[in-house]
Amino acid sequence: MRTILSKSKKSQEKSGLDAEDVIAGFRLILGREPESEEALQAHMSLGTIENLGKALMASQEFRAKYLQAQYSESKWVATRVLDQYLMWVDLHDRYVSHGCLNDDWEPDETAFFISRLHAGDTVLDIGANIGWFSLVAARHIGPTGTIHAFEPRPVTYSMLAQTVAQNGLRAFVHLWEYALSDETSELMINWGANTDNPGGSFVTKGAPGQAGLESARVRAVRLDELLPDVAPDVIKIDVEGAEPLVFAGAVNALSRRKPVILSELFPEQLARVSGRTAAQYIQQMETYGYACYLLEGSNPTRRLKDFPQDFGKELASCIFEWRGKQK
Repeated sequence: MRTILSKSKKSQEKSGLDAEDVIAGFRLILGREPESEEALQAHMSLGTIENLGKALMASQEFRAKYLQAQYSESKWVATRVLDQYLMWVDLHDRYVSHGCLNDDWEPDETAFFISRLHAGDTVLDIGANIGWFSLVAARHIGPTGTIHAFEPRPVTYSMLAQTVAQNGLRAFVHLWEYALSDETSELMINWGANTDNPGGSFVTKGAPGQAGLESARVRAVRLDELLPDVAPDVIKIDVEGAEPLVFAGAVNALSRRKPVILSELFPEQLARVSGRTAAQYIQQMETYGYACYLLEGSNPTRRLKDFPQDFGKELASCIFEWRGKQK
């Protein structure tokens, strides 16, 4: 819809918005006319059709009517994100895809991530999903940098590959349909049947032993074997509890440039997938020379030794920063 509005003949012939523009936008996006003269005037003050479209699609009304609609199965569409890229999203996915559709997926994590990116960096996106953080990285490190994105779920990987290809990013965004782990093996990736949160997929070494799941076999590899010379500057990882296994297979990669790491900290999934507590995951990273900090807003704050019991949520985002190995 943003593309349709921005390319209208009227927007090319004049600047500013008139009542006709606003009424047309309301009809197209919300399926109704402005509720009052005040609303009409307020939206005319937005100045451009692009701004009008963004405002209407950011409204609670639009999200309630369209973005939160229940689809019985995956429905993939392409949308413009980050004012630059075309991205394939699944309207059945009410989490990552809808955040990307609103152009604001994990805003605090994204802001921190951007703050650590520099032109020419090497970035690892582990658990890339549909590619939000890979696209953010591509925008900020540019073609002189390198991104390695890992996504083992077959359908998600396929759409991620379309996004990367259609944006002409394959020269420096490298995709891997693997799960990273502590050994080369075959794993099962599992997700809820007809799930509206495919980003919650998790790996197991065998059948998950739980009803109501769909599964696919995937190849697992050690990062240090797959990319023996990789020297990342920044790592984002969200692999639903497999993080300790990933880093056990990536010790050499961590040792080269001591990358900053943006990680999920999810005690329930850590126990389920890796057999570790949050404290054990943090302790493991400390043996590699990393300290763990809670991400609050877009900034790392207090140092963590375990999951913060006063946090009030079942999972948190944390930052691992190199502090040197203890002697």
